[in-house]
Order: sequence, then structure tokens, then C-alpha cells
Amino acid sequence: MVERSPILFRAATSDDDARLVYRWRTDPRTMRFFFDRTVIPLEAHLAWFRRVLTDPNEFVLLASVAAQPIGVVRCSVFAENGQTFAQVGPYLDPDLQGQGLGSRMLSAFAQMWCPAQLPHVHTLIAKIAADNQRSQICFARAGFTATPLQVWGMHCIRAVARLVMLPPADAQAQIARACPPDQVCDHTVYVVRK
Repeated sequence: MVERSPILFRAATSDDDARLVYRWRTDPRTMRFFFDRTVIPLEAHLAWFRRVLTDPNEFVLLASVAAQPIGVVRCSVFAENGQTFAQVGPYLDPDLQGQGLGSRMLSAFAQMWCPAQLPHVHTLIAKIAADNQRSQICFARAGFTATPLQVWGMHCIRAVARLVMLPPADAQAQIARACPPDQVCDHTVYVVRK
């Protein structure tokens, strides 16, 4: 039974994997949650996919339950101020949305895969559109916490990484200097898991 089977990850390695990810990514049920809803041509996606697979700081992981592919987690590792972070971007097979698999997949990634494969990663960070309540709930169920940056919506994930290392009062002061309340927000929620 899918609900009780563990979620397993494997690295994407082939053009067949790229095509599967492309099919999920370009489905309108998935794209409605993206910041950039532009449909990328398949050839451009394949070229990007091949390039990412050669980058030692990029990971594209296919998740499966009971040998059935259910989703993908993209993970980009970067260092900032002596700490190592990973920006996480997951999505499911659109036919499986709404079944609780997204939060299970994120939890398995954060609790099992990441500590085993990337033990040097200090914090996981994700960027979510402020109107994407489903993803916010999914990340919360997986142990991620919204940062105070959601009010201002910082544009740079590295800035978020720097700020989450600060005590909350210092982070708020930095945010106020970087993006005063009278400026236009980018309507973004950042979630972290340490």
C-alpha cells in the first residue's frame, strides 16, 4: 500500500528521467504553483537537465513509493558566511497531488536523504509564492518554518541564508534596511528547516 511504503530517492541520470520530470513540470496542474509559468521547450529542458547533472552542487532526485515514481526534488547547495545551505524545489506527479505525498516526500528528503548524502548542509531553504497555500502547508507538515521575510519578500536566496543565521531582532532590522515597508514586495514566502 502506497501510504505505508517508504519513499525512496535516486539520482536522475538519463534523458528518460528528464522527459518524466518535463512532463510533470509542464503540466498545468503543476505550473500553476511556479513563479515562472513559461513552458520551456523540451530541447532546452534536456540541455539544462544534462548541464545540471554534471554540477556537483546540484541534485535532481526522483522519489518513488513502491517502485512508482511520485515526484522530484531539486536541491542546489551553496555556502554563505561559513555555513552550507540547500535550496529545495519539489513537485509531484500531478496525478498524485492532494494525497499528502508532497509533505511525506519532503520529510523523507529532509530527515533521511539529506543527512546521509549532504551532512554538511546546515539549513534547507525554499521559496514559495505567497498565494500558494498548498505548498506552504506541505512544507509546514514537513517541518519547515516560515521566516519573517515573508512580509518583505527578499529576492535573493543568499540574502535569506544570511538573515536566517541572525537572531530574529537583528534579522528584522536588516530586512527593514534592505526593503522598507513602502517598497513593493515580490509576494514570496521563504521557509527554512534547520
